[in-house]
Amino acid sequence: MRISNPLRIVSSLAFGLVVVLAGLTFGSHFNPAPPEVPYQAPRPPLPIELPPITPPAPTHASEFLQKLEKATNPLYADVDGNVRFICTATAIQKIPTGYIFLTARHCVADPRLQGWFVVIDKKSDTPYIKATVLLAGDLYTDAALLQVNTLLDIPTVPLGDERLLSISSRVEYFGFPQNLGKFYFEGYVTSLKIGPPAYSDPQWNGDLGLTIQIGPGSSGSALVDPQQEAIVGVVTGVTYSRLGGPILSMATPVSKVRVLVSDYKAGRTKSAVDVGLFDRIFGIGPFGRHN
Repeated sequence: MRISNPLRIVSSLAFGLVVVLAGLTFGSHFNPAPPEVPYQAPRPPLPIELPPITPPAPTHASEFLQKLEKATNPLYADVDGNVRFICTATAIQKIPTGYIFLTARHCVADPRLQGWFVVIDKKSDTPYIKATVLLAGDLYTDAALLQVNTLLDIPTVPLGDERLLSISSRVEYFGFPQNLGKFYFEGYVTSLKIGPPAYSDPQWNGDLGLTIQIGPGSSGSALVDPQQEAIVGVVTGVTYSRLGGPILSMATPVSKVRVLVSDYKAGRTKSAVDVGLFDRIFGIGPFGRHN
Protein backbone atom coordinates (compact mmCIF):
# COMPACT_ATOMS: atom_id res chain seq x y z
CA MET A 1 0.00 0.00 0.00
CA ARG A 2 1.39 3.38 -1.07
CA ILE A 3 1.22 6.45 1.24
CA SER A 4 1.20 9.99 -0.28
CA ASN A 5 3.67 12.64 0.79
CA PRO A 6 2.21 14.44 3.85
CA LEU A 7 3.76 17.74 2.86
CA ARG A 8 2.10 17.58 -0.51
CA ILE A 9 -1.29 17.00 1.12
CA VAL A 10 -0.85 19.90 3.50
CA SER A 11 0.16 22.19 0.66
CA SER A 12 -2.93 21.27 -1.32
CA LEU A 13 -5.19 21.96 1.63
CA ALA A 14 -3.55 25.32 2.29
CA PHE A 15 -3.93 26.35 -1.33
CA GLY A 16 -7.61 25.41 -1.33
CA LEU A 17 -8.21 27.41 1.83
CA VAL A 18 -6.60 30.47 0.25
CA VAL A 19 -8.84 30.14 -2.82
CA VAL A 20 -11.99 29.90 -0.67
CA LEU A 21 -11.07 32.94 1.41
CA ALA A 22 -10.27 34.94 -1.70
CA GLY A 23 -13.62 34.05 -3.22
CA LEU A 24 -15.48 35.14 -0.13
CA THR A 25 -13.57 38.41 0.06
CA PHE A 26 -13.91 39.43 -3.57
CA GLY A 27 -17.44 38.01 -3.87
CA SER A 28 -18.69 40.14 -1.01
CA HIS A 29 -16.94 43.14 -2.54
CA PHE A 30 -18.55 42.82 -5.96
CA ASN A 31 -21.97 41.53 -4.69
CA PRO A 32 -22.60 43.36 -1.43
CA ALA A 33 -25.59 42.26 0.63
CA PRO A 34 -28.56 44.70 0.47
CA PRO A 35 -28.88 46.93 3.52
CA GLU A 36 -31.67 46.11 5.93
CA VAL A 37 -34.75 48.39 5.53
CA PRO A 38 -36.85 48.95 8.62
CA TYR A 39 -40.53 47.81 8.29
CA GLN A 40 -42.99 50.56 7.45
CA ALA A 41 -46.72 50.10 7.70
CA PRO A 42 -48.59 50.80 4.43
CA ARG A 43 -49.94 54.32 4.19
CA PRO A 44 -53.67 54.79 3.76
CA PRO A 45 -54.67 55.96 0.29
CA LEU A 46 -55.03 59.67 -0.14
CA PRO A 47 -58.68 60.80 -0.31
CA ILE A 48 -59.91 61.64 -3.78
CA GLU A 49 -61.03 65.23 -3.84
CA LEU A 50 -63.99 65.65 -6.19
CA PRO A 51 -65.00 69.05 -7.46
CA PRO A 52 -68.12 70.45 -5.78
CA ILE A 53 -71.38 69.53 -7.48
CA THR A 54 -73.48 72.52 -8.42
CA PRO A 55 -77.11 71.57 -9.08
CA PRO A 56 -78.55 73.10 -12.23
CA ALA A 57 -80.74 76.11 -11.80
CA PRO A 58 -84.42 75.15 -11.92
CA THR A 59 -86.02 75.89 -15.24
CA HIS A 60 -89.58 76.99 -15.77
CA ALA A 61 -90.43 73.51 -17.06
CA SER A 62 -88.94 71.78 -14.03
CA GLU A 63 -90.79 74.14 -11.70
CA PHE A 64 -94.09 73.20 -13.36
CA LEU A 65 -93.24 69.51 -13.09
CA GLN A 66 -92.60 69.92 -9.36
CA LYS A 67 -95.91 71.74 -9.07
CA LEU A 68 -97.73 68.91 -10.83
CA GLU A 69 -96.01 66.32 -8.67
CA LYS A 70 -97.10 68.01 -5.43
CA ALA A 71 -100.66 68.54 -6.66
CA THR A 72 -101.10 64.83 -7.49
CA ASN A 73 -102.15 62.59 -4.60
CA PRO A 74 -103.53 59.08 -4.02
CA LEU A 75 -107.27 58.54 -3.63
CA TYR A 76 -108.61 55.97 -1.15
CA ALA A 77 -112.14 54.71 -0.54
CA ASP A 78 -114.12 52.89 2.11
CA VAL A 79 -114.89 49.53 0.51
CA ASP A 80 -117.18 47.40 2.67
CA GLY A 81 -115.68 48.91 5.82
CA ASN A 82 -112.04 48.72 4.68
CA VAL A 83 -110.05 51.71 3.44
CA ARG A 84 -108.45 50.77 0.12
CA PHE A 85 -106.40 52.61 -2.46
CA ILE A 86 -108.32 53.00 -5.72
CA CYS A 87 -107.13 55.86 -7.94
CA THR A 88 -105.29 59.17 -8.30
CA ALA A 89 -106.58 62.73 -7.86
CA THR A 90 -105.11 66.16 -8.66
CA ALA A 91 -105.78 69.54 -7.04
CA ILE A 92 -107.11 72.01 -9.62
CA GLN A 93 -108.61 74.88 -7.61
CA LYS A 94 -108.13 76.55 -4.23
CA ILE A 95 -111.32 77.25 -2.25
CA PRO A 96 -111.77 78.88 1.19
CA THR A 97 -112.08 75.53 2.96
CA GLY A 98 -109.49 73.60 0.98
CA TYR A 99 -109.26 72.41 -2.61
CA ILE A 100 -111.20 71.03 -5.55
CA PHE A 101 -109.66 67.80 -6.83
CA LEU A 102 -110.10 66.18 -10.22
CA THR A 103 -110.33 62.41 -10.70
CA ALA A 104 -112.07 59.87 -12.94
CA ARG A 105 -115.79 59.19 -12.64
CA HIS A 106 -115.34 55.41 -12.49
CA CYS A 107 -113.16 55.92 -9.39
CA VAL A 108 -116.16 57.19 -7.41
CA ALA A 109 -119.20 55.67 -9.15
CA ASP A 110 -118.97 52.13 -7.81
CA PRO A 111 -121.91 51.63 -5.39
CA ARG A 112 -119.72 49.72 -2.93
CA LEU A 113 -117.72 52.85 -2.17
CA GLN A 114 -119.05 54.49 1.00
CA GLY A 115 -116.54 57.33 1.35
CA TRP A 116 -113.38 58.77 -0.16
CA PHE A 117 -110.11 60.05 1.25
CA VAL A 118 -107.10 61.89 -0.18
CA VAL A 119 -103.64 61.43 1.34
CA ILE A 120 -101.61 64.63 0.96
CA ASP A 121 -99.10 64.14 3.77
CA LYS A 122 -98.66 60.45 4.62
CA LYS A 123 -96.40 61.35 7.58
CA SER A 124 -99.23 63.25 9.26
CA ASP A 125 -100.97 61.87 12.34
CA THR A 126 -104.20 61.95 10.32
CA PRO A 127 -103.09 61.27 6.73
CA TYR A 128 -106.56 60.34 5.40
CA ILE A 129 -108.44 63.55 4.60
CA LYS A 130 -112.13 63.11 3.77
CA ALA A 131 -113.13 63.90 0.20
CA THR A 132 -116.69 64.67 -0.88
CA VAL A 133 -117.92 64.00 -4.42
CA LEU A 134 -119.26 67.31 -5.74
CA LEU A 135 -120.12 66.23 -9.25
CA ALA A 136 -119.53 63.17 -11.41
CA GLY A 137 -119.91 62.97 -15.16
CA ASP A 138 -122.36 60.86 -17.11
CA LEU A 139 -121.60 57.73 -19.11
CA TYR A 140 -119.73 59.78 -21.73
CA THR A 141 -117.70 61.85 -19.28
CA ASP A 142 -115.30 59.81 -17.17
CA ALA A 143 -114.41 62.64 -14.78
CA ALA A 144 -115.46 63.78 -11.31
CA LEU A 145 -114.87 66.70 -8.95
CA LEU A 146 -114.03 66.23 -5.27
CA GLN A 147 -113.95 68.70 -2.40
CA VAL A 148 -111.18 68.24 0.17
CA ASN A 149 -111.24 70.47 3.25
CA THR A 150 -107.72 70.99 4.58
CA LEU A 151 -105.37 73.72 5.76
CA LEU A 152 -102.39 72.12 4.04
CA ASP A 153 -100.71 74.26 1.40
CA ILE A 154 -100.45 72.49 -1.95
CA PRO A 155 -100.22 73.84 -5.51
CA THR A 156 -103.01 73.60 -8.05
CA VAL A 157 -102.81 72.86 -11.77
CA PRO A 158 -104.98 74.93 -14.16
CA LEU A 159 -107.21 73.55 -16.88
CA GLY A 160 -105.92 73.86 -20.44
CA ASP A 161 -107.37 73.25 -23.90
CA GLU A 162 -107.01 69.95 -25.75
CA ARG A 163 -107.75 71.75 -29.02
CA LEU A 164 -104.17 73.05 -28.93
CA LEU A 165 -102.88 69.49 -29.14
CA SER A 166 -101.92 67.73 -32.35
CA ILE A 167 -100.92 64.22 -33.32
CA SER A 168 -97.53 63.45 -31.67
CA SER A 169 -97.93 66.18 -29.03
CA ARG A 170 -96.04 65.20 -25.89
CA VAL A 171 -98.11 64.72 -22.73
CA GLU A 172 -97.21 63.67 -19.17
CA TYR A 173 -98.70 62.81 -15.81
CA PHE A 174 -97.95 61.55 -12.30
CA GLY A 175 -99.78 58.47 -11.06
CA PHE A 176 -99.80 55.74 -8.44
CA PRO A 177 -99.74 52.44 -10.38
CA GLN A 178 -100.75 49.63 -8.03
CA ASN A 179 -100.07 52.03 -5.14
CA LEU A 180 -96.31 51.39 -5.45
CA GLY A 181 -95.57 55.09 -5.09
CA LYS A 182 -95.76 58.21 -7.20
CA PHE A 183 -94.36 57.71 -10.71
CA TYR A 184 -93.84 60.03 -13.66
CA PHE A 185 -95.00 58.99 -17.14
CA GLU A 186 -94.73 60.66 -20.52
CA GLY A 187 -96.05 59.79 -23.94
CA TYR A 188 -97.69 61.14 -27.07
CA VAL A 189 -101.12 61.88 -28.49
CA THR A 190 -102.05 59.33 -31.14
CA SER A 191 -105.71 60.26 -31.66
CA LEU A 192 -107.43 63.57 -30.99
CA LYS A 193 -110.85 61.94 -30.76
CA ILE A 194 -111.83 58.30 -30.34
CA GLY A 195 -115.19 57.44 -31.83
CA PRO A 196 -117.20 54.69 -33.50
CA PRO A 197 -116.20 52.44 -35.11
CA ALA A 198 -112.69 52.87 -33.68
CA TYR A 199 -113.85 51.60 -30.30
CA SER A 200 -117.21 50.19 -29.27
CA ASP A 201 -117.28 51.30 -25.61
CA PRO A 202 -119.48 54.44 -25.61
CA GLN A 203 -117.78 55.76 -22.49
CA TRP A 204 -114.58 56.36 -24.45
CA ASN A 205 -116.16 57.98 -27.51
CA GLY A 206 -114.62 61.39 -27.99
CA ASP A 207 -111.68 60.70 -25.68
CA LEU A 208 -108.02 61.32 -26.44
CA GLY A 209 -106.02 58.35 -27.72
CA LEU A 210 -102.52 58.11 -26.26
CA THR A 211 -99.30 56.17 -26.45
CA ILE A 212 -98.41 56.24 -22.75
CA GLN A 213 -98.12 53.70 -19.95
CA ILE A 214 -101.13 53.43 -17.67
CA GLY A 215 -101.22 51.02 -14.77
CA PRO A 216 -103.99 50.08 -12.33
CA GLY A 217 -104.29 52.97 -9.88
CA SER A 218 -103.30 55.73 -12.32
CA SER A 219 -106.91 56.42 -13.31
CA GLY A 220 -107.93 59.94 -12.39
CA SER A 221 -104.46 61.38 -12.92
CA ALA A 222 -104.34 64.77 -14.59
CA LEU A 223 -102.87 64.51 -18.09
CA VAL A 224 -100.97 67.72 -18.85
CA ASP A 225 -99.50 69.41 -21.88
CA PRO A 226 -96.02 70.71 -20.93
CA GLN A 227 -96.31 73.42 -23.58
CA GLN A 228 -99.48 74.83 -22.03
CA GLU A 229 -98.41 73.83 -18.51
CA ALA A 230 -102.04 72.92 -17.96
CA ILE A 231 -104.38 69.93 -17.79
CA VAL A 232 -105.65 68.61 -21.12
CA GLY A 233 -107.33 65.42 -19.91
CA VAL A 234 -108.03 62.84 -17.21
CA VAL A 235 -106.34 59.44 -17.45
CA THR A 236 -109.12 56.85 -17.66
CA GLY A 237 -108.04 53.47 -19.01
CA VAL A 238 -106.25 51.25 -21.51
CA THR A 239 -107.33 48.60 -24.01
CA TYR A 240 -105.61 45.23 -24.24
CA SER A 241 -105.10 42.75 -27.04
CA ARG A 242 -106.30 39.16 -26.82
CA LEU A 243 -102.74 38.21 -25.87
CA GLY A 244 -102.85 40.60 -22.91
CA GLY A 245 -100.59 43.38 -24.17
CA PRO A 246 -101.71 47.03 -24.00
CA ILE A 247 -102.83 48.60 -27.27
CA LEU A 248 -104.13 52.09 -26.58
CA SER A 249 -104.46 54.40 -23.59
CA MET A 250 -107.31 56.87 -23.17
CA ALA A 251 -108.00 60.16 -21.41
CA THR A 252 -111.17 62.21 -21.00
CA PRO A 253 -110.56 65.57 -22.74
CA VAL A 254 -110.46 68.62 -20.52
CA SER A 255 -113.36 70.22 -22.42
CA LYS A 256 -115.67 67.71 -20.70
CA VAL A 257 -114.11 68.63 -17.35
CA ARG A 258 -114.91 72.29 -18.02
CA VAL A 259 -118.56 71.33 -18.48
CA LEU A 260 -118.48 69.67 -15.05
CA VAL A 261 -116.94 72.78 -13.51
CA SER A 262 -119.64 74.97 -15.11
CA ASP A 263 -122.38 72.67 -13.83
CA TYR A 264 -120.87 72.76 -10.35
CA LYS A 265 -120.68 76.56 -10.33
CA ALA A 266 -124.29 76.69 -11.50
CA GLY A 267 -125.33 74.48 -8.60
CA ARG A 268 -126.21 71.47 -10.74
CA THR A 269 -124.77 68.73 -8.52
CA LYS A 270 -125.72 65.07 -8.39
CA SER A 271 -124.57 61.94 -6.63
CA ALA A 272 -122.03 59.78 -8.40
CA VAL A 273 -123.89 56.65 -7.34
CA ASP A 274 -127.08 57.95 -8.97
CA VAL A 275 -125.38 57.74 -12.37
CA GLY A 276 -123.68 54.42 -11.56
CA LEU A 277 -126.28 52.15 -13.18
CA PHE A 278 -124.10 51.44 -16.21
CA ASP A 279 -121.18 50.75 -13.90
CA ARG A 280 -123.17 48.07 -12.10
CA ILE A 281 -124.36 46.54 -15.36
CA PHE A 282 -121.13 46.59 -17.37
CA GLY A 283 -118.67 46.22 -14.49
CA ILE A 284 -116.91 49.49 -15.18
CA GLY A 285 -115.19 50.88 -12.13
CA PRO A 286 -112.12 50.52 -9.95
CA PHE A 287 -112.98 46.83 -9.60
CA GLY A 288 -113.83 46.35 -13.30
CA ARG A 289 -111.77 46.61 -16.46
CA HIS A 290 -110.71 50.22 -16.10
CA ASN A 291 -107.49 51.18 -14.37
